[in-house]
Amino acid sequence: MSSVESDCKSLPIVKMIDQGSSELNVIVGVNEEDFEQAIRCIYDMFVNAVEAK
Repeated sequence: MSSVESDCKSLPIVKMIDQGSSELNVIVGVNEEDFEQAIRCIYDMFVNAVEAK
């Protein structure tokens, strides 16, 4: 398990999720102090999913 994966497992609860009508954007709400970690985790999850294909 990478350090990114372990950091993401400790990410606090997502407060809000909203998807736009075009289904091209998703808004995820987290506490301000968790913002940078949340961005890193979401980015890494998408990058790793694409690389795994």
